[in-house]
Amino acid sequence: MSGNARHGYSPGGVWPATSGPSYAVGHSNLTNGSASFNGTNQLFASDFVPLCHEDFAITFWIYSNLTSNNRILGYQAAPSFNPGITMTLNVSGNPEFLSFWIAGGGNIDGISVTSSSAVTANVWTHIAYVHNGSTRQGTIWVNGVITGNTSNFGSYEGCTTGISPNQWHNGTPLNIGYAYPSQFFVGMLDDIWFFKERQLNASDISTLMSLP
Repeated sequence: MSGNARHGYSPGGVWPATSGPSYAVGHSNLTNGSASFNGTNQLFASDFVPLCHEDFAITFWIYSNLTSNNRILGYQAAPSFNPGITMTLNVSGNPEFLSFWIAGGGNIDGISVTSSSAVTANVWTHIAYVHNGSTRQGTIWVNGVITGNTSNFGSYEGCTTGISPNQWHNGTPLNIGYAYPSQFFVGMLDDIWFFKERQLNASDISTLMSLP
């Protein structure tokens, strides 16, 4: 549920999900305070659309049962389609933010940031990605500390306002609990926040981490 009436929902359609997440005790011990995903067939969606030329931020608490190649959220038009943004735990358990440009018909250009700090399994960890629309770059935060900065991969260093080939893939839904390449998240997520046209600083993130 969202206080701004931007609630999560089941995307339906071609997605291979049969149900939304179940619910479990959250990071602040609230009953049914977190969304719990089985890693097999559960996700929900948001209409949040992050664009590379705008400020935005994504924050959440994560309790990961799997710390190697665990997909958290991302935009994908359908299974096996090219992705837009993706947040994941990589093979070493380090949080990553990736975004792919529309270039040459494939996902060959974009930006990426990998946290220098790995997530511990079965422990609540706070993760944030904060994007600067002017520089087209961003930072990843783990437990209130900057642990990585974006770098470009491929030939494009910037983006335009939706003109191919430089704008990354975008649209709805943004899938929570599922991301490219067609993998589900296993674990729990709590206090998922999306901020449009706004960057967050250390004080903002500290405030979010202190909320029940």
